[in-house]
Amino acid sequence: MTAKSRRIVATLFAAGIALSAAPRTATGQELPPGFAWQSLPPMQRTTTCDANGTGGFAPKAGENHAREGDVSSRAKPDFKTLIAHRGECFAAPENTLPAFEIAVERGFGFECDVQLSADGRVFTMHDLNLKRMAGIDLDCAKASWEAVISKLDVGHRKGDKWKGTRPALLEEVLPLARDGRYICVELKAGPAIIPYVKRIIEAQDKANSGNLLFISFFESSLLAVKRELPGYKTILVQTDISAESAVEKCRKFGFDGVSVRYDAQRITEEYARTVHDAGLELHVWTIGRLEDAIAALSRGVDVVVTNFAKRLKDEFDASNANAMENVGEGAVK
Repeated sequence: MTAKSRRIVATLFAAGIALSAAPRTATGQELPPGFAWQSLPPMQRTTTCDANGTGGFAPKAGENHAREGDVSSRAKPDFKTLIAHRGECFAAPENTLPAFEIAVERGFGFECDVQLSADGRVFTMHDLNLKRMAGIDLDCAKASWEAVISKLDVGHRKGDKWKGTRPALLEEVLPLARDGRYICVELKAGPAIIPYVKRIIEAQDKANSGNLLFISFFESSLLAVKRELPGYKTILVQTDISAESAVEKCRKFGFDGVSVRYDAQRITEEYARTVHDAGLELHVWTIGRLEDAIAALSRGVDVVVTNFAKRLKDEFDASNANAMENVGEGAVK
C-alpha cells in the first residue's frame, strides 16, 4: 500500500467514516485481515494552496460541525461541501464557460472571479492584469471588452483543445445557476463594479439570493453588495486571520461568513466553533488532497474550495465504499 493510500485511510478512520472488516484504498488495494489501524502513521496535515487551480451549495453555518460522538455528520466531501475553484479548472481553462459548465455537469457549484472592463463589462478573470492568461501586459480595468478582452485566447495555456476560448461575461455565467448549488462570485474590483453587477442580475431570472453569493478581499465591495443587493450572502476572503479577528470583522460589517486560506495548524475545531458560535459560515481555500479536505470538514469547515472537486469526491466515494463493503466479515478484530 502506498504512503498516500495509507494517509487517506488513516484520515477516514480518524474522521470516523470508513471502518471496515477488510477496507480498500481509493486505488482498490485491500488491507490485510487483522490490520491494526493504530499502526497507521499520523495524518499529514500539510497545506495545498494552488493559485492556478474554486463555489456548491453552502450549508448553514456549522451544519458540518460534528457533535461529540456523532460521526455521521463528519468529513463528507460531496456536492454540498466542495466548490469548484474558477470552475473545474483542472479539466478546462480557469474562469471560462467550459470550466463552469463542466462543474455544473458534474454536480458542483463553482467560484468565478470577476473584473470590470474599461467599457463597463463584468467579465471573468482572476488576475488584475491580462499578462498571465493572455500574454498582454494590460490591466483589466484599462482594457476594453469590445476591442481587447472579447478577442483574447485564454485557453491556449491548457492545450490545443481549448485554443480560442475567451473570458466569459457575467451575464453568460448566471444562466448556469440552479437551486441547491451556489455560484460564488469573487469581486476582484472595488465597489464601482456593483452597479453593473446589479443590472446584470436584475436582467435575468436564473440567479438569485438562494443560489448566488459574493465573496471578496475588499470589504468596500461587499458593503456595496449589502447596500445594492440586500439579501445576497457576503463572505469576506482572508489569507491568514484568527477566528476572533474574523468574527470581529464580520460582525462589524454584517458579513455572513469568512473564507480563509487553509492551514491545518490554524483551522482547528476550536477555530470553526468560534466562527459558528457567531452565526457565521466558514469556507477554506484551496485544498487539493483528499486527506486535507476530510480533515477540514471533520473540524467543522462548511465549504472546501478546490481545483479538483470531482477527483476529491470520487476518491472519497471509492475509499468509503470499498472500506464499508466488507463490514461484517470480521477481518478486523
